[in-house]
Amino acid sequence: MSLMLAYSLVDAGQDLAVEAFLRLAAGGGVAGEEAGRRLAEVLRHGGEGPKRALAALREAALKGAHREVWEVMAGWLTASLPGPGERATAGHTRMVSLAADVASWVGARGELPVIAELASRRPGSELVRQARRLHACLTTPPA
Repeated sequence: MSLMLAYSLVDAGQDLAVEAFLRLAAGGGVAGEEAGRRLAEVLRHGGEGPKRALAALREAALKGAHREVWEVMAGWLTASLPGPGERATAGHTRMVSLAADVASWVGARGELPVIAELASRRPGSELVRQARRLHACLTTPPA
């Protein structure tokens, strides 16, 4: 099911992808981190950029599935972000930015090692700024 969801986020029209995501979320059928890892695989092998998937996930989060979207984002980030010495893209920055937004909406907590590593890099890039924003959200105790 996670692989089918990943394909729908990349290949289906946004309305169809959002509808499918929301239906699965309502029934408890989104295996979040697995779906995120599958999404990374589909994008890595399909040559498509993350633009469609990001738009569909943002829309699904805005329509109430923010917890499920956060879980997908956590898996996707872990499987997709560049490691030390690898080149980042604008798509990576948009992914981290959406993840930071959704994490704040859902009150997500718990460090993601890939985000902690990015946040510890020298400042300067938008990716590092967004990683620091997400890292702070995930590691700052609730008020």
